[in-house]
Amino acid sequence: MARSGHVGLSMGGASGRIAQAHENVRFSVRKPHALRRRTAHPCSCIACVLIEVRKGSRYIPCTPTRMMFERGHGRGATSLAMVVLLGACARAQAPSPSVHERIRAAEEVASHERSDHMEAEGRLRAAEARNLALVEIIRGLGGNVQHLVGERRDLEAERTTLQGSLAETRQALEEMRARETLARDRAALFRTMVDRFRSMIDAGQLRVQVTRNRMVVELPEGVLFDSGRAELRTTGQLVLEQIGRVLATMGRDFQVAGHTDNVPIHSQRFASNWELSTARATTVARRLIELGMEPRRLSAAGYADAQPVASNDTPEGRRQNRRIELVLMPAFEELPDLSALRDSAAPAVR
Repeated sequence: MARSGHVGLSMGGASGRIAQAHENVRFSVRKPHALRRRTAHPCSCIACVLIEVRKGSRYIPCTPTRMMFERGHGRGATSLAMVVLLGACARAQAPSPSVHERIRAAEEVASHERSDHMEAEGRLRAAEARNLALVEIIRGLGGNVQHLVGERRDLEAERTTLQGSLAETRQALEEMRARETLARDRAALFRTMVDRFRSMIDAGQLRVQVTRNRMVVELPEGVLFDSGRAELRTTGQLVLEQIGRVLATMGRDFQVAGHTDNVPIHSQRFASNWELSTARATTVARRLIELGMEPRRLSAAGYADAQPVASNDTPEGRRQNRRIELVLMPAFEELPDLSALRDSAAPAVR
């Protein structure tokens, strides 16, 4: 829209001048001598109106406009000039419809931009709020993660312990199963020996029993030897023949052990019961080898009266203590596994 400015008027002699200052338009009314001419009316004259429009920092002159003023009508002519000039100023400054449209379009764009800006600020504030909430959640999760890491470490340690315990349990179970298998095998072997020696057991020539966790074939002294002697009797040789045939088929190791009572012996051949018990054991071992047993399967030992099976205070007890034992030696796989004990003792040995 056109904006009104300050209007000033001046008339100076023959070249009276009217001037107006405006922000965008300026003009002047001149009555120069060059333009003055006589009109049909003797008191009239022609005036030139110069209009200039500002563009940028300069004023561009427009086409001059001529006006006629009647002499003698100074104030009226001046007023008429002002009306004409102000109308021209209004027309010069009135914007075109296209300008109005551009202004409205610019205002609408600006309004939309302000709305978009406010909407963007709202989204930004909401995003900042969500960010703060996520930061708090992450902080809480950080503590939870540390707690979970600790729990995981504890669970792994517990799992390692349980795996070790499980391995030990499995090993113990396997060892127990192996012992059970050996026990069944030994029980079967014991029943086999009893069955094979059944006739001799019934005849009172020997006994099959378990002593000190070992299977033992026990022969009384009276079956094999005379009192105080280490030579086999004839009946003793016959008994050993039967025993040797059974033992040779078993493929196991045996120890021949000689035992006496606590009555001391003093003879030219035996200085004590140690010599007597050892001599009787070696005699039986040699006879079993002669009957076909492998020498590597036999050993002999004398125990004198050190391992009695009955009291030596009675004749019957002393008779039971005077005996020969054929002890079934444990096989290698029946021996306890001492590797763990050996490994644990190795650092101390060094």
